[in-house]
Amino acid sequence: WADFCKALLVEAEWYNKSHIPTLEEYLRNGCISSSVSVLLVHSFFSITHEGTKEMADFLHKNEDLLYNISLIVRLNNDLGTSAAEQERGDSPSSIVCYMREVNASEETARKNIK
Repeated sequence: WADFCKALLVEAEWYNKSHIPTLEEYLRNGCISSSVSVLLVHSFFSITHEGTKEMADFLHKNEDLLYNISLIVRLNNDLGTSAAEQERGDSPSSIVCYMREVNASEETARKNIK
């Protein structure tokens, strides 16, 4: 939960400062703010009601798997909501970060993100 809350705070700071991070910065933070690990932990405990050591071991042994799942969730979320978020002036998405970083059109950025 702490990492998730910190990631949301980072996004709020980007928004308040009108900061557009690099794509790498965005994805590093976005994989955490996608909430996949938080949902996974809650799902595990609601099903098993087992101790925290098993879940901690699982998370540690499968960091790459969790990162990749989080990345897929984050990028799919951005592809589905980016235009609406841009119109509202929300914090940047992977699409906006990519567009700015390589001076690309939105169409090119969307193709690259897919």
